[in-house]
Amino acid sequence: MTTSVFDFDEYRNYLRKEFSGTGEGRGKRSYLAEFLGCQTSFLSQVLTDRAHLSLEHAIKASEFLKHSEEEKSYFMLLVQKAKAGSKSLESFFERKISEIQKQRDQVKERIKIKTELKTEDQMKYYSSWFYSAIHILCALPELNTVEQISKRLKLEIGLVKEVLGFLESKGFVQSSAGKYSIGSRRIHLAHGSPMLPRHHSNWRMKAIESVDREKTSDLHYSAVLGIAKREIKVFKEKLLKLLEEFEPIVTESKEEVPVVLLMDLFEL
Repeated sequence: MTTSVFDFDEYRNYLRKEFSGTGEGRGKRSYLAEFLGCQTSFLSQVLTDRAHLSLEHAIKASEFLKHSEEEKSYFMLLVQKAKAGSKSLESFFERKISEIQKQRDQVKERIKIKTELKTEDQMKYYSSWFYSAIHILCALPELNTVEQISKRLKLEIGLVKEVLGFLESKGFVQSSAGKYSIGSRRIHLAHGSPMLPRHHSNWRMKAIESVDREKTSDLHYSAVLGIAKREIKVFKEKLLKLLEEFEPIVTESKEEVPVVLLMDLFEL
């Protein structure tokens, strides 16, 4: 699995993972030393906590590792924290690092969704599952009329028309010749919104219906586990990484079938 710099709060721990002392890692050390214009013995001193990279070396190491701009900024903060000459300066960089980690801990930052609703519109959109269901069905060419949506979701035509009217007034869908198309494809409910519990419960109720339906293409998994408390953070990070991996697939995928994705992890 690819090593992520965001998994670390000490840059030398990260480098030790990237440049292990055996196999491919040892070979990478030689290439890095050549790229930095230094001796491999110096890198060995860095990796054994006997020396630090200079900021000039650090920025080149980041380039060698093909970091994104976000990764590069984070890596440089780790280096500066480690090299800080006073406790106050170290604390300053620790706060910056903590801020980035907290931002990444929010799903919105991971998947880069920026469209949000005003409070009054949130209350309506998230009051029931069928608002977001009708919204996404408008992206499917074979399910983009009032009649088709009504039949697929088993909803009264009058209700479907009412919801579509609301979605169109907000620019979330568009209509032409009796057919609807998607407007704002993705909407994110901000962390801390009072409507968030309702949104989750709406779709978990639909998940229960899906379990009863026993459709072979569906997948349901539930488990009650006993794990070390420290592993909760590990589980959460892996789930967030999975969302990151899904995002480019969702962005490029052609709309053919409506699906619902739910993931749950919580401490009892």
